[in-house]
Amino acid sequence: MISPVTHDNQAVIYQLPASGIARVLHQIRLHPGITRTRLQKDLQLSQPTVTRYVHALASNGWVRDAAPVEQAPRTGRPSTGLQISADHLVIWGIHIGLRSTELVVATAAEEILAHTTVDLHVGQTPATEALDALAFHMRAPGRPFAAPVNIGVATSAHINPAGVVNNQDFGCEHVPLARLLAQRFEQAISFSTGVTAMAGHELAMTDLADPIPAGDSTLYFYIREMVGHAWIFNGAVQQRFSSRPVQLLRSDDARGAGQHALSTRYTLQRARDMGLEVRSLSQLQQHSDPRAREILDERARRIVEALSVAIDIVDPATCVFAGEAFSDDPQGLKQIVQALKRQDEHNDLPAPRKLRLAGGNVLVAAALQVGLQALWQKPEKFLTKPGEWSAWNLCLMSTPATGFPSCGFISGSLRCRRSAFSPPQSRCTASSW
Repeated sequence: MISPVTHDNQAVIYQLPASGIARVLHQIRLHPGITRTRLQKDLQLSQPTVTRYVHALASNGWVRDAAPVEQAPRTGRPSTGLQISADHLVIWGIHIGLRSTELVVATAAEEILAHTTVDLHVGQTPATEALDALAFHMRAPGRPFAAPVNIGVATSAHINPAGVVNNQDFGCEHVPLARLLAQRFEQAISFSTGVTAMAGHELAMTDLADPIPAGDSTLYFYIREMVGHAWIFNGAVQQRFSSRPVQLLRSDDARGAGQHALSTRYTLQRARDMGLEVRSLSQLQQHSDPRAREILDERARRIVEALSVAIDIVDPATCVFAGEAFSDDPQGLKQIVQALKRQDEHNDLPAPRKLRLAGGNVLVAAALQVGLQALWQKPEKFLTKPGEWSAWNLCLMSTPATGFPSCGFISGSLRCRRSAFSPPQSRCTASSW
């Protein structure tokens, strides 16, 4: 039964930590084995202040002693290092994409305990059914662990500050997604747009001892089934109120098809319309027909046009490329970088000083960050001693395990395959909805 209770859901704001205890935790997380002396130097804090913050974190299970990464002095008391632990603080992170959703269970130390990919086309599934399915499959991998202290949800479609999604591709017309998911989990959730969470993950890797120069900004550009971008200014990710900037990049023919001209869907559909049998971007990139390369080259030119508009307005110091449009087409990425540098050489438009490809699985990174941001930003709100489990967790533990690695759903059957790797992973494929 879905709870009718109203929950206090929160739109996530991604920014560098402001409080002293959060800044200390940030540096410990980035530099396992960091010493208290190094923390004083990095953060310009006094010894008593660092001692007080470290004691508060350590006594509540956030950090523990570790071997120092720096050479101890020849005289005096041997220095001990610090590292984040927080194994007792568990979060659930969700990234809802157009065709698949990433479900992650992790600790506050960013250790992934379980990861599941659910193949579900949300644009072709009624919203209530899709959310029922995602809530069901999130509980399965989360059941063996402590109850989540936070549940974070990111969507590849824009979600506004009220938690509402209004997107044609998602088949959502003013759907209060945050409220509906909170009712299904019977717990307040944190939420944000997916590309904003990806940019937040980039920001979370910033060393506070090496501050970003004043005035520098970063453009994070993501292209897969959906297209999105985010700006990082002055130690924070810009919070957009609508998806209009992305919609303006649609071409006339893409508007008619209901797809973005830069999206993978649109690119593959163009190839199929020309008679090319391809099902993925990597297949198109490897196709022997020269028309395949022409399609990809045309998209690369469109990407340069879109980037040029953004660069002309804000002049970012760094541009990060994310998504399969870049990772699965290295030749296209090379063309984009070369085009931006040529514009710089001809004094047409300054190119960002740093151009790079985002590393790792950005979808999982988004799911993690939307769940972890609240904890990392204000750890003092989560100073729960290890071993304290909620009644809800005990209730979950008493529920028979039904879905990991194999599970079913009332509207259709699902095939789940659990990976042999650690952490546990599975992939669920909807055979009918």
